[in-house]
Amino acid sequence: MRITAKQHSAIQKAAQQHFGPSATVWLFGSRVNDAAKGGDYDLLIEADLNAAQLIQAKLAFLVQLHSQPCLEDEKIDVVLSSPQLTQAPAIVAVAKREGMIL
Repeated sequence: MRITAKQHSAIQKAAQQHFGPSATVWLFGSRVNDAAKGGDYDLLIEADLNAAQLIQAKLAFLVQLHSQPCLEDEKIDVVLSSPQLTQAPAIVAVAKREGMIL
C-alpha cells in the first residue's frame, strides 16, 4: 500500500470527523499496488448517512484533506456507500474486492 503514515492519519481523522465514528474507509486502485508508481487516491467511504448528508460530508472531507500539507496537491477520488442508499455503484464491489481498509 503506497500511502504514508501522515496521509493515512489525515484521511482517517477527516473521515471520522465528517462521516462519523462508524465510517469505514477503503483505499483501492493503483495506490494498493506497491509496484505501481504515481496515481491518485481512490477512496471508498461507507457511512450510515442519507444522500444529502453524504454529499455534504464528502465536500467537507475533501476540503479538509486538501488543506493538509501531506495531501494538498494530490488527486483524491471518493466513492460513497451507505445502507440508506437503494443501490450502490458497481465500483463499490470492486473497491471492496481489490482494496484495503484503512
